[in-house]
Order: sequence, then C-alpha cells, then structure tokens
Amino acid sequence: MPKRDISPKKLHGLMQTGLCLDVRSPAEYREGHIPGAVSMPLLSDTERAQTGITYKQKGRDAAVQQALIWVGPKMSGFVDQARRLSAGRPILLYCWRGGMRSHSMAWLLEQAGLEVSVLEGGYRNWRRYIYEVMANWGQWVVIGGPTGSGKTKLLHALKKAGEQVLDLEALANHRGSAFGALGLPPQPGNEQFISDIGMMMCGMKQRGRIWVEDESNMIGSLHLPEVIVGRLSSSPFVHLKTHSEQRIRELVHEYGQQARAELEGAFRKIARKIGGQYLNLALEALNAGRLDEAAAIALRYYDKAYAQSLSIRHPKGGMPLSWGANEEVDQVVNRLLGIIKTKQIIPINK
Repeated sequence: MPKRDISPKKLHGLMQTGLCLDVRSPAEYREGHIPGAVSMPLLSDTERAQTGITYKQKGRDAAVQQALIWVGPKMSGFVDQARRLSAGRPILLYCWRGGMRSHSMAWLLEQAGLEVSVLEGGYRNWRRYIYEVMANWGQWVVIGGPTGSGKTKLLHALKKAGEQVLDLEALANHRGSAFGALGLPPQPGNEQFISDIGMMMCGMKQRGRIWVEDESNMIGSLHLPEVIVGRLSSSPFVHLKTHSEQRIRELVHEYGQQARAELEGAFRKIARKIGGQYLNLALEALNAGRLDEAAAIALRYYDKAYAQSLSIRHPKGGMPLSWGANEEVDQVVNRLLGIIKTKQIIPINK
C-alpha cells in the first residue's frame, strides 16, 4: 500500500512540485481529467471493457485474474515511464474511486523505489470537492456589460494588478457569442471544462476577492455548472458602460484579422435574429472591408439580447462603471478598485 492517501484539498499544492498520473483508461482520461495529470492507463479501453464483462459474467475474482494477465507484461514499462516522467519528483496517482487500479499501480512503483501517494476517493472525489470549491470559494465580483465594452480587457488588467481573476471564457476557448470561437482552439468537453474551473479556483485564496465576467448558462457549446450560474447572478455586479464607437473599435481590433469567410459564417448564424435586410448589409460591408459598419450591425442584435438578459439576471442594474473615450484600462482599474474600497461591499484582498 502507498505511504498515504492524499485529500483533494492538498492536490493543487502537490501538483506544483510533483507528478500526477491518471491510471484510468484512455477514454476516461479524454472525457475529463485533473488538469496537469498525465495519462498512464493500467488497462486499455478494450481491456477495461472486457474486464467489466468478465466481472458481470463470472465475478470479481475472475475479472481481477483477467486484468492481471493483461497488466503483467506491462509492469516494467510502467516503472520506466513513471521514473522518466517523475525525474525524482513525488508521484500522485488516481483512478476513478481511488481503489484497485491506483493502489495496484502505487504498490508497483513503490517496489521500484519511487515516492508515491494515491488521491483519496479518486477522480470521483475530486469532482465532488471542486463543486464545493465553486460554491464557497472566495467573494465574487461580477463584471458585465454589452458586447465590445472591454470586459475581458478589464479582467486582464485586474489580474496584472494582483487581483484574483476567474476567466471562464479563456477556459472555455470561446468568447460567448456567434463570433466567439473565431481564432481560438476547439472547446474542451464539458467535464474537462468543469475540472479546469475547479483547478483554477483551487489555486486562489479561499477568502479573497475573485473577479469574473458575467455569463449566461452557456459559453459556446459548454454548459456552466448551476452553482456557477447561481453565483454569477447573486454576487456584487459591476455594469461596465462604454461608448458605442469605442466598442466598435474594440470589436474590429479583436475580430478584424479573421478570415472574411469565417466572419460571414458567424453573421449567418444570427441571420434570423438580425433580419435578412441587415444580414445583407453586414455581408456587403464585410466584402467592402468596412468592418466598423459590420460591427455596428452586429451590435444592433447583441445590445437587445444583452438588455433582455440583464433585466433577468441583474434586475437592479448593479454598480455602474463608465469607461471614458480617452481613458486607459489601468485608469479604469484604479478607479474601480477605489470605488469597491469606498463602498466596502466586498473584502479587500490580503
């Protein structure tokens, strides 16, 4: 048996100095894993499936015997791989429930002289823990505002100023609109997305302030956990207000380098909502290189949609914050932090 089982609460800290190995099957790993963990499957997908069939038909002992037949020839390879990957660092293993797979691998690696621990309760327990973190960690401040108002830029500046920032759109690889996937890598699966959120939050101060951009219940194709949606609607809300001309410039800067065909495809996704007349005008502007006109047409739809969602999620409107036409983002950050401190509606980070 390994020297100790590690609580999920200690996982984030241990991963800064150690190696985390996921010994589940490749399919389980692809569906969702602890961020930063390396896949080292005890059984292949086919072997795992056949072991399950044997378990149902012949019982536990027969299934274990079958698994041992497969694992035996791989044992030296496991040791070599773990030794190479760990490079002298401590190793943390996990499987689904922290049971036979992870403890068997831990025993093998310990016999080879490696320092090994097992994640208590496995990946299932990690998932349970991060939902607790998402529900209770930190005091959130939500930044909202219509499309192009500079919310993401403001979050980046807050992080640079030493504030804790949970960037959901960065984790989702999506900016949250029909244009949101342009120029970004494919989105992760929903289970992986939730694990990524949990790991990022585990690295933050538990009692500190956390800034997050306002979102609906979906970012692209990904569903936000209900606990996240609930915190977004119930936390202190900052309503960022930026002049329309500045917003158009922001959108052109952000999306203007994308291929015209991709921009056209994004406009066609909202064709029914902006109407055929405005779709044609937008496409004509795109083809003529008048990106500011196309952006202004997109805002016709997104401003209406945002006003509707704002009335539902934040009916009181929140605390207004204007971004002046000649104001740099650092100036807005300083002014925002000053307002927050004056109002004393949330704790100051320590």
